[in-house]
Amino acid sequence: MTVKFFVDSSVIIRALKRENFQEALHILTVLLETKKLRDLKVYINLAVELEVVKKLVFEKKLLSLEELKVFLSAFDRLYITETVEREYLKISEEHQIEPKKALILATCKFYKVKYLVTFSETFKEIAPKEGLVYIDKAEKLGKILAKELQKSIF
Repeated sequence: MTVKFFVDSSVIIRALKRENFQEALHILTVLLETKKLRDLKVYINLAVELEVVKKLVFEKKLLSLEELKVFLSAFDRLYITETVEREYLKISEEHQIEPKKALILATCKFYKVKYLVTFSETFKEIAPKEGLVYIDKAEKLGKILAKELQKSIF
């Protein structure tokens, strides 16, 4: 069975900005390296990509658009369907969160992604209410991967 992770822009931006980046870089390295070896999907959606491009290409000018495209190609994509569009508005209103964050939650729910990897505190309480596991530490990710990968072996 495929293990699914969704990576929020906060993790990608922190890793590539090189500010307080060790945890973020470790998380991304573990996910993307494990993905090569196991039945693992590491997703982003258009909202995440837009935020990363905005921050790293246009605001900080840390990467060219081409360099960022190459990096982002390592991630699997989840597309925003009509169902996701309807659901994110409900989630935004219900939890009083910004639409981009609600869109991430709606995307994860629609595609049955269990794990949300993010440094955004907004998700800490809301993600579990929406059936997602909030991951903000490499140590927690390691424990989850060990458990999930052990399940897939047996």
